[in-house]
Amino acid sequence: MDYPAMPNTKISPQKFVLRTGHFDEFGHYKTLRENGTNDWLLIYTISGNGHFFHPKYNLRTSGGDIVLLPPGTYHNYGLSSPGSHWEPIWSHFLPKPSWMHLLNWPEFPSGVRYLRLDTRNRKNVLQSMKAMNRHFHGIQKRKEFFALNFLEETLLWCDTQNPRINVRPIDERVERAIHYITDHLADQLSIELVAREVGLSASRLSHLCREFLDKGLSQIIEETRMDQAKDLMELTSKPIAEVAALTGFTDPFYFSKRFKKCFGSSPRDFRKQK
Repeated sequence: MDYPAMPNTKISPQKFVLRTGHFDEFGHYKTLRENGTNDWLLIYTISGNGHFFHPKYNLRTSGGDIVLLPPGTYHNYGLSSPGSHWEPIWSHFLPKPSWMHLLNWPEFPSGVRYLRLDTRNRKNVLQSMKAMNRHFHGIQKRKEFFALNFLEETLLWCDTQNPRINVRPIDERVERAIHYITDHLADQLSIELVAREVGLSASRLSHLCREFLDKGLSQIIEETRMDQAKDLMELTSKPIAEVAALTGFTDPFYFSKRFKKCFGSSPRDFRKQK
């Protein structure tokens, strides 16, 4: 199937435009737009192989590859042979100004930007893009805004693997430990319990936390509890004893002592100052 060039209508930079789709193509699928489009195009390969052709550089994508075509970039992509197959999920969009740093991917001579995602990020990106596509084609109120949120989530996941930002990725087990702590603050957490939940020994998890976060696990638990307690004191009128219980302290007096050490004033005085 051949897709003709899309009209290059001028679009206000203040207007957030989004279109999405999910194809599963065999044989003669091809899209040619010599002058590209006025928006950005994001294409993630779920399975099969997509081919991006250019006089200067050709790119063959497979499952886990994601391509970004900036405005005005030459478009010539599709299947290279009648017996081939390509399943892409895609989005045409105009980015919010705050997204521009998320689009600074490695670039080929043809202008195509490209990332090869690892196994974890393939799952995250595919989940976000499927949610984007589902909401965009749904019937709920403000569906485009839901879709835009999932597109931003997609770009954020991609950013975690962008070699241009030169940030070392955090070990997945450390991330899971942090998520577990955040979701179970009211429980009686211990290093051994958290380590067991992520399938590690307490010593190994503590070592990884110090390696990736420069903090021990006990410090992470304490800081997470205090940050949550601070938010509850600032943003709610819950009694101090309830705030203590919600953040894992069975003794409100001990909670007040830890809170004062962390923020310089007791919970009661802290709330009066706000």
